[in-house]
Amino acid sequence: MQKENHQTYLVSLWMDSDEEMRRDAQELTRSILDEFHAFGAAELQNKRAVARGLKAWILDGNPLSAGVDEPDEWGSRPLSRGLQGLYPDLLSDALEGVDWSRIARSQIDAVRDFDFENHEARNGRC
Repeated sequence: MQKENHQTYLVSLWMDSDEEMRRDAQELTRSILDEFHAFGAAELQNKRAVARGLKAWILDGNPLSAGVDEPDEWGSRPLSRGLQGLYPDLLSDALEGVDWSRIARSQIDAVRDFDFENHEARNGRC
């Protein structure tokens, strides 16, 4: 089993611990899964799409890239197109070190667990 790196751990910790961030991440994940399910996408395609979506969402929320006009092909605004200097470079490097596939798998599992639990509760099986 591959050891989780610190950047991935921190992103995962915040997505799981911060109520607003958890809700937003799960809504985004559910939206992407619903869209790809409509096209009959395979599990690997779903995970890749969720990984790209979550990465774009986190990068787009980066306060150091505020005011950058040109998003990349995924809709995010990478730091390299924004401010230049030590802190943007460090943050950019840290975010590039995140294993977005692992984050996506965690969010997909959380959404499916939540949906299953709610389905069971609605059907009186709790």
